[in-house]
Amino acid sequence: IAGMLLITYKDLNLESTHLIGILWGSASGLAYGLSIVSVKKMLNVGKSAIDIFFYQSLIPAIFILPFLNFSSIALNSNSAILLTSQTLLSAFIPTFITLAGYRYIKAQEGGIIAYTEILAAIFWGFILFKETPGLNTLIGGMLIIFSGWVVVRNSN
Repeated sequence: IAGMLLITYKDLNLESTHLIGILWGSASGLAYGLSIVSVKKMLNVGKSAIDIFFYQSLIPAIFILPFLNFSSIALNSNSAILLTSQTLLSAFIPTFITLAGYRYIKAQEGGIIAYTEILAAIFWGFILFKETPGLNTLIGGMLIIFSGWVVVRNSN
């Protein structure tokens, strides 16, 4: 939490629209924590990572289907390639690897290891968008790395 606060503290005021993003992101983290525990439970009772991934993809697709505006979907070959690449690189491969890995670690270790997403976002933001992290972001990132190291080290 200290790492997150250091990264976001300048935008923690009631007038900030950034605060809404921080709150939604925090709510997502709480839901993701519940997801890690439920996936771990399913893996422990013999479900496969590919089965879990299939249902985690199918069920939201069914719920989203009524809201799609099919008339606005115009895929040319370039956008189809980009969409397929994005789906593979940001959804399928990382999710499948994560689900498969949860079989071999404790749920709390999975949650801590998931913090690498924050660090990856800082890295890719710098590489792709030239977003230079400030001192507080770097300190917050180091606190996240340190907390992950402490949890994983102490659980072994």
